[in-house]
Amino acid sequence: MTRDRLCEGLWEESYPDYGIAIHKGYATKLHREQITALGPTPMHRRSFIGRILAEQQTLF
Repeated sequence: MTRDRLCEGLWEESYPDYGIAIHKGYATKLHREQITALGPTPMHRRSFIGRILAEQQTLF
């Protein structure tokens, strides 16, 4: 898939701390933790980020 290739190439190179090549942008535990720790990147969909941040707020 094109998205998987982007995750393994350009996005992983641009944002190496997010582990994008590992999870291909799916909402794995690692992906959610990295977004919480590092903040979203410009490639993240805003609707996706809103859900993650809302979930994190309910934990505190």
